[in-house]
Amino acid sequence: MPEPMLQRYESATLSTQAQSRLLEYFRGREQLFSRVVQLFAQDYPVKLQRMRAALCRHDGPAAAEDAHQLAGELRTFMAEPPLLLVKEIQAAGLQNACESALPLCDRLETMLSDLAQTLACMIRSGGKR
Repeated sequence: MPEPMLQRYESATLSTQAQSRLLEYFRGREQLFSRVVQLFAQDYPVKLQRMRAALCRHDGPAAAEDAHQLAGELRTFMAEPPLLLVKEIQAAGLQNACESALPLCDRLETMLSDLAQTLACMIRSGGKR
């Protein structure tokens, strides 16, 4: 299997500066980057669904815990816009302000989908462009 080649890609949720830092950090470890991206793409919808469910049942602390876990993953990718939004949801959950946090989940879902797509597009197999 050819080694993936990492490239920058236009994105609203991941700045070109953050992408450059990611590329530098994972240089020589492209397979690891591919695996981390794959795990994120599989994991974030589950965490987002759990967070929404917790907010719907007015369980702010549970929603805040899921938001905290997502925040950790977003820090890995240096994805500032969705990180700021997930921190807002986490803070609302800690205050049990579930009604105000729930509408933010739709925006977060869009951002996380864009991020997953951007990360996947950054990975190119074996020098194909």
